[in-house]
Amino acid sequence: MEAVNERTRANVISHVEYLTGQRFDVKKPASRVHEDGGILIIDGIQAAGHIPVDVKAFGVDIYISGSYKWLLGPMGSAVTFIKKELVDDL
Repeated sequence: MEAVNERTRANVISHVEYLTGQRFDVKKPASRVHEDGGILIIDGIQAAGHIPVDVKAFGVDIYISGSYKWLLGPMGSAVTFIKKELVDDL
């Protein structure tokens, strides 16, 4: 997080580490990234459908997950949350 500054436009992190299963507290990086006007993008493929996901409580801007893992969807499909305020800019 020390590398995040006003030049950082977007930060992308995993919600859950695929190798170890470690869950990351995404609220902490969300607040840090937003201090400098950046956006936080979370890769939730290891989390969505397995643990509760509350994008508003997390404060994330974009949350992306394939549906073929814990959501038990078909290969090639995915879900994405984009904060309403960002839709026009993106």
